[in-house]
Amino acid sequence: NQALQNQIALQNQQVMQNQALLIQQAQAASVHMVSAGGGPTGIPAGQPGGSMSPEFQKAMQIMAECSSSGRVAQDSEVEWLIGVREKLRYKKDFQSADDMRNSLRNSIGVELYEKEKRWATADGRQGSIPMWNDLQ
Repeated sequence: NQALQNQIALQNQQVMQNQALLIQQAQAASVHMVSAGGGPTGIPAGQPGGSMSPEFQKAMQIMAECSSSGRVAQDSEVEWLIGVREKLRYKKDFQSADDMRNSLRNSIGVELYEKEKRWATADGRQGSIPMWNDLQ
């Protein structure tokens, strides 16, 4: 039992380190965008669609909290997170969208199947990825 707890603690520490690295990468990308006067899509950092948008920051925070606490994200949270990612893709902020996809997979165990427009978790939950015209 103690060995299992130690293994879980080590895994949680590794996940938190990976999450911290993703957040640092996202912040570094936004600093680069600000210094260059805007991103490759022409969306200034800090604007909706930029990697420092409030939705992106909140999404990364939710995934980090779930990862560090071991809390399972609810379906409504997963759907919201995927919606945020789809908005980033729509606005051509592909770096942030890729960061979110990786965090969804590594932090909360959500796998995205783009061609089928669906998501699934290891515990069997699944749902559909929204179409861009369904996003608000």
